[in-house]
Amino acid sequence: MSSDERLERVRQSAAGLLYVRNRIAGELSALRADAARLEGARRSARLAEVERVERELAEAQVDARHALAALVAVHESLRARERQQLRARAAQLSVAAEVARELSEDPLEARFGALEGGRTGNL
Repeated sequence: MSSDERLERVRQSAAGLLYVRNRIAGELSALRADAARLEGARRSARLAEVERVERELAEAQVDARHALAALVAVHESLRARERQQLRARAAQLSVAAEVARELSEDPLEARFGALEGGRTGNL
């Protein structure tokens, strides 16, 4: 699985968990409002349901926090890998530039370069 696919998979998982959390929160709000309108045994039953949904919401919030933390971790890991690749590429370019500079300062190499370029008049 590529890093882009991994990031997208974690992103979708986090989005799904956030959706579930928000859906449960909406359900809880509606249950609380309903319980406030009821009386007697129906109210007690609705309050028991409110408590059950509150527990579900607490679990969903923990899951959502973990999913967001995982998303941040994967994103940071990818950014660290990109920075490492950029540093490696910069080091390669620096070495290549140093070699080119050394070769351009070598009189023998300059003569060979002139020969390769078809400029034999200076030799």
